[in-house]
Amino acid sequence: MRLPAFLIVLLILTIASGGYAGDLKNEILKDGAALQRLCAAKSGTEDDLYCFMYISGVYSGIRRLYEGTSEPPPFCVPQTTTLEAVVEQVRRHLGGHPELQHKDPYVLFDAALKEAFPCP
Repeated sequence: MRLPAFLIVLLILTIASGGYAGDLKNEILKDGAALQRLCAAKSGTEDDLYCFMYISGVYSGIRRLYEGTSEPPPFCVPQTTTLEAVVEQVRRHLGGHPELQHKDPYVLFDAALKEAFPCP
């Protein structure tokens, strides 16, 4: 179980050390349209991987933020849901709401998961 997490961290550090990631960092944080362009990339490309890492990083951060607190999270993803399914929900939401792509990527991420995984 530790090996996949280690590989993901290693991959993130490898990409972050290149010039490509530096340019993307500025672009991806610009707006939802920039994130949509990355997430619409062909499977297996660098853009596709960067989209996956961005979404999974935000998701993991939010999960950790609410762990052990009495405050409810903004969305309720079932324990059996895979990270790939979470990323796919965000990708789908980005593609399905072009009218919102001027907003911050986190706003779109939050809306996607609230819609897909509402809390009771």
